[in-house]
Formats: sequence, structure tokens, C-alpha cells
Amino acid sequence: MAANSKIEWTECTWNPVTGCTKISPGCLNCYAERMARRLRAMGQPNYRNGFRLTVHPHMLELPLHWRQPRSIFVNSMSDLFHKDVPLEFIRQVFDMMRRAPQHRFQILTKRSERLKELSPRLAWPDNVWMGVTVENSDHTFRIEHLRQTSAARECNESCRSRQTCPHAGGETPRDRRSRDAQRVQLPRGKGSPPAARRRSDSR
Repeated sequence: MAANSKIEWTECTWNPVTGCTKISPGCLNCYAERMARRLRAMGQPNYRNGFRLTVHPHMLELPLHWRQPRSIFVNSMSDLFHKDVPLEFIRQVFDMMRRAPQHRFQILTKRSERLKELSPRLAWPDNVWMGVTVENSDHTFRIEHLRQTSAARECNESCRSRQTCPHAGGETPRDRRSRDAQRVQLPRGKGSPPAARRRSDSR
């Protein structure tokens, strides 16, 4: 886990899964793939497989060691809803997030179809912010998939939504003007991170 993330809308990262595969234009210049190769060359044991998808059960309990509340980006080096991540492991990740209610866990996925499929089979803690990445206008269907998930339904009374800008490439000027980039569920009353507010207000 990185204690001080350079990603402006989060505070740290937690990677119980590493590695991924490309599925859309937003994957073209994947920073995680470049970083995984670098970490493998440095001898980091979690990246012994490079960018091949790998689950890390020994990483599951790391959030429990963080006493101070913070925003945690889950799987900055992968996609939790990748088809090769077993449902049982996803459930273990969700159980760990439930056991660490002092934190806010931020999940982003491009695999909105699998998110929609699995969401009724997951127990959604209220400290989980679920979002989808939409790199251009051809992928706005991911937002609709998110709206249909159990996470969105359970947040109807306790959450509000906010839109932020994507870090993915492959968008046209028209896309930049019209896109919904990430749809994130924010628990009402807990506020949103300053970075999220600034990015939302600047659209």
C-alpha cells in the first residue's frame, strides 16, 4: 500500500490484485502496466508476474493497520472486476472494507458488465465509493450499468453522486466537453475530498 499517493483524488492505494488486460481505448497508455514492469525489474515480489493478473491474499488485511481514516484507492494497479478475479476473492476484498469502516474505499472499473452482474451477490458497505471510468462518448454505457447495480440502489437514501474528470486517454475534444468520466457514490454527511470538489466544480 502506498501511504502518499500522487493521484490527486485519493490519499493512498491498496492493491490486493495486480495486473490487467486491455479492453478499450482508455487502456492504450496504461500507467499501471509501465509501473508493474518497473517494479518487477526492481525485484518487488508482488510484481514477479509483471502485469499478468495476480491475486495477493497476503495483502487483504493491510487496511486494518491504518488507524487514521483516509481515502483508499482499491486496485490502482488492476481492475477488481476483471473476469479472472474470482468472485470469492472479490467478496474477501469487500469483507475487508466492511471491517475497516474508518476508511473510504474508492473503486473504479472499466468492466461495468461484470460489476452489474456481480453486484447483487456482494455485500456493499456504506464506506465504499463505486465508480466507472468513461474515457470517451462510446463508453458512457458504463454509467448506466453503474446505476443498475446494488451499490447505486443501496445508496439512494444515503449517498449522492459527483462527477470527476478521467485520467484515461483516447478522448476527443467533443468527449471532453460532454463526458461523464467517473460516477462515484459519496456518503452524505461525510463530505467529499477537496480534490473531488475542485474537479467537479471545474466542469
